[in-house]
Amino acid sequence: MHIECTPDEFRSLFVVPKKRKSQWPNGSPAQLERLPIMRWTQSVYQQIIRDIGSRPPELGGILLGPADELLATHFVFDETGRGSSTSWTFGHTRINEILRQYVPLKLHMRGFVHSHPASVTSLSSQDVNDFRKPFANAKNEDLTEVWAPIVVGGRIYPYLLYPDKPQPVLAQLVLM
Repeated sequence: MHIECTPDEFRSLFVVPKKRKSQWPNGSPAQLERLPIMRWTQSVYQQIIRDIGSRPPELGGILLGPADELLATHFVFDETGRGSSTSWTFGHTRINEILRQYVPLKLHMRGFVHSHPASVTSLSSQDVNDFRKPFANAKNEDLTEVWAPIVVGGRIYPYLLYPDKPQPVLAQLVLM
């Protein structure tokens, strides 16, 4: 769902205590509007919350979408990945098998999604290093961004990685 409204209309949707009226947790609505957009279907969101967000942390999967559109329409849970209480390693062999099945359908990988323990709401340096690897592959010369959202306590923190920026960029998650 995407709702069009002005910043004032947006503010009116929330009851905010007077002493915190100007303190938005992630910046003002105007600042939020300037964040890049990561678009998912509602079914992708629901599947991620069900398969990852409702279980103990350090699980993951991949996001796929139409080749000609920056939209995640499919989520594939990584059953072969390995997790501990503090880390997650994707099952690269299985992911490559999955991609070989989806590419002929004109669905491309948008990125990786995985969960973190409570209160760890940003990507680790190891996450960033791992998720930047597609940029180094010659087959991905047209790749402009890699999606790297994380799930913490049933909430999604959407991050994007760009080839020309060393640090992840926080995004807006828009459900379609």
